[in-house]
Amino acid sequence: MFLILNHIGKCMKLPLTAAFFCLLMAMPAMAIGISPGRYEMDFIPNFDGGYSFTVINNINESRNISISATGELAKYITFDRNGTFPFEPIRSQGFNFYVKLPESLEPGKNEGRIRAVEVAQAESGVGGVAGVELQFWVKVPYPEKYIRVGISTQTTKPGEPALFDIVLTNPSAMELLPETDLEVQDENHTLLDRFELGPNFVPSGSQITLHASWTPTAYGSYYALVRARYDGLQTKKEAGFALIQPPTSAAVMPENPPESPQPDLSFYAFLIVLLVVCMVIVAFWPKKRKGEQK
Repeated sequence: MFLILNHIGKCMKLPLTAAFFCLLMAMPAMAIGISPGRYEMDFIPNFDGGYSFTVINNINESRNISISATGELAKYITFDRNGTFPFEPIRSQGFNFYVKLPESLEPGKNEGRIRAVEVAQAESGVGGVAGVELQFWVKVPYPEKYIRVGISTQTTKPGEPALFDIVLTNPSAMELLPETDLEVQDENHTLLDRFELGPNFVPSGSQITLHASWTPTAYGSYYALVRARYDGLQTKKEAGFALIQPPTSAAVMPENPPESPQPDLSFYAFLIVLLVVCMVIVAFWPKKRKGEQK
């Protein structure tokens, strides 16, 4: 392997150390394996079923590996075994995960991920860990007419408006003209303001972006809710944002602060004068001794 890397480094006009460093960077990705890499299924309302997978420790070293679920489908996924599991060198273990889907899901591809991640030892001081994922896709067909709604916003500062970007996507085969409105609600979902964003033509297979703004008058958390209504149907999306109060000074200076005591420097001045006198004596003492010998 060393000779191969050396040959590759020479061919690519790279030093051997660079080629070896590339190998070290790639090792964490190869340290853990998972099989299969993906499961796909067409959506079935109230589906309840299970799948198996295998996690492999590919290196000649023991390690602990945790198993977890992430993604939008994570709340519908459970495991036959939870937690962190010890893996012997060059060994694999089998696991099962179970999926219980709701009555309906968002049209399109809904994704969950099964993660196998090495748990770093606290005493090792290693900053990075290896990890792999198994993808789990549930495909929900789009109805004849459908508008997908997206909204993004961000935390705002005092005196600045909150900006909203609303994306309307039409994945269906028909052109649609949705009526769109935006509601601003407080943290208790009480309506504070409402904006009509008008009918907006969205061609088949395309998307448009709408913009709106609203200036909060009080500190706190808020919600923005956007609705798109078309041909008796409706889709909606919600996003949170906040107006954060700027931090106040932790310490308040008194009107007449006490004067700080001045250090007494007389002792240090005495030491400096004494040092100078000693240096003068040392400098002139040899010359004086030579004059006395004459």
